[in-house]
Amino acid sequence: MIANGVALLDGGHRVGVFIGRFLHNRKQVNAQVKTEFVDQSEFELADMYVKTFVVFLNCLLFSTLVPLIPFFGAVFFWIKYFVDKNNMLFVYIQKQESGGKLRDSTKNFMIFNLVFYMIAMSSFYSNKLGN
Repeated sequence: MIANGVALLDGGHRVGVFIGRFLHNRKQVNAQVKTEFVDQSEFELADMYVKTFVVFLNCLLFSTLVPLIPFFGAVFFWIKYFVDKNNMLFVYIQKQESGGKLRDSTKNFMIFNLVFYMIAMSSFYSNKLGN
């Protein structure tokens, strides 16, 4: 399976799978027929988008302080675009039919991120220039 761009931020799920596998194997110690552990969790599109927006907002906020961050952010989102495009077209196509509602909510999150960025940078520079 192709991992998404924020797989490193998926610590909660990975810890849950580790504990589930451990408990499953502990139950199977004395069993005659041993079964393999199966992860029943599904891909959470909303959770992935929230983590992606956090990365986007951090790239925006810290790009004014460290000029190299936009380059790494652009590479991250360029790779993430192709990976998520493949996931949406071939892997998760049956589960994620939204009828355009996902695009509208994504647009609202992007506008919120940009407005928050402009307010944060305006207050930062007005504070620096005011002293």
